[in-house]
Amino acid sequence: MAGLIVFFWAYRVGAGLASVFLGVVAGSLALWLFRMGLTASRQPVVRLALVIAFCLPALIAGYSATLGFARVGIPSPIRQHVLVVIGAGALGAASFARLAPEMSRET
Repeated sequence: MAGLIVFFWAYRVGAGLASVFLGVVAGSLALWLFRMGLTASRQPVVRLALVIAFCLPALIAGYSATLGFARVGIPSPIRQHVLVVIGAGALGAASFARLAPEMSRET
């Protein structure tokens, strides 16, 4: 999300093709900061907060993408939103499962 925001900002400012590079750099920096924060923190609450902060944009993107597809093929708005919630939940759960560190107890 950070990379897209920087890309669109740089493009609107007039950076041209360099906006792609700036977006990739910003996205890579955000991912690096996430990984460093995840490895540096020892408390499970902080780790969970970091993972949730990265899963929320995926959840929102999943909602928007599924809604776009549902509007094409499903005429009923209620059915559209039921499908959209299921799709967004699946995408959010998949990103959480992918990003969440192993929370093991040391006894």
